[in-house]
Amino acid sequence: MHGQITMDTGARGSLVNHDLAWHQLADRSDADWLIVLEDDAVPCRDFLDRAADALAYAPSVAVSFYVGTGRPLGRRIIRALLAAEQAGNVWLTNPGLLWGVGVALRADIVKPMLDGVTEIRRPYDERMGEWLASHKIPVAYTLPSLVDHEDGQSIIGTDRPEMVRKAHKLGPMPLSWKTPATAI
Repeated sequence: MHGQITMDTGARGSLVNHDLAWHQLADRSDADWLIVLEDDAVPCRDFLDRAADALAYAPSVAVSFYVGTGRPLGRRIIRALLAAEQAGNVWLTNPGLLWGVGVALRADIVKPMLDGVTEIRRPYDERMGEWLASHKIPVAYTLPSLVDHEDGQSIIGTDRPEMVRKAHKLGPMPLSWKTPATAI
């Protein structure tokens, strides 16, 4: 795996910058999977190796490397995490994307996704989630999270003092990613 950086100095904005990152990856890569990490993502040690291991067994063509402690679906997330732990599962699934901190898409859905989200005027993760749900593409979430969220001030003005933006669980890595998924 290799990477590139798409930075916004503030002139483009979140949606345009995210789209640009996905476009550049789709246009310049022959990889099976494409990954976008936001600037406030904190990848685990050996992230690229861990991500490659997880993606080899991903139960969906859309993967989030982050399960957050804040919104949305707080109690449902906790119930799903407990059920997954009891079952020994290392994946959660949900009809849409809940967090965009670290996302992988199989390369063949990136351009259709980009075409489909152009008219959706919502935050990046919500509009991608809406597109995935409308195409009945579930999102698989890694357990543990492979990225954490640097808990600083939101650049889109959605800060809530009571909301902590951190991963529920980081490391240790599972012995195998080949398990069923637990629905959120």
